[in-house]
Amino acid sequence: MEHPESQRAIDRHPVGQSPRQTGPRAGPMPSKIFFGWYIVAATVALYVLSGGVIYYGFPVFFNAILAEYPWSKAAAAVPFAIVQLEGAGLSPLWGLLVDRFGTRAPMLIGTVLMAVGYLILSQLDSLFALYLGFGLAGLGFGVYWTAPIAAICNWFRARRTLAMGVAMASPLPAHAITFVRPAEAEARVVR
Repeated sequence: MEHPESQRAIDRHPVGQSPRQTGPRAGPMPSKIFFGWYIVAATVALYVLSGGVIYYGFPVFFNAILAEYPWSKAAAAVPFAIVQLEGAGLSPLWGLLVDRFGTRAPMLIGTVLMAVGYLILSQLDSLFALYLGFGLAGLGFGVYWTAPIAAICNWFRARRTLAMGVAMASPLPAHAITFVRPAEAEARVVR
């Protein structure tokens, strides 16, 4: 089946029409926004929200963690290293799962892992809980870098590089947000 974003499909059908919408009972006109852009928008939201907490937000929470618990700086910094190692080591595994099962199943697994990790972090009472929470959240976060990009590649043909560029630039707002109000973020850490 030819992808609707391809140039041949665009050339064959007038703007606003698809092969399914011909005849007197055609139904409502489709949206003029290509559905792939909704995938890009969801990826941007996902990257800003998840990257802002688990990746770029860690330095903001680091000082609050040190102030609240009697752990050394080295011990409190280990979770960030865990997330980095998981991202580097397990991304190929997530890629294989996405190739084999599509994007939905790995994203569901990643979301559940991330949610369980955040739940553990919300009830933080020990160094092991800190490591376990960031470890599980990091496992889930790893799939967020592979599955959405695969989905974007599958949806786009004509403007694939633009769509990927928009999606890959989206963690920048998360990075900026962590520097805009770090004192307020530190004050909101649940004690």
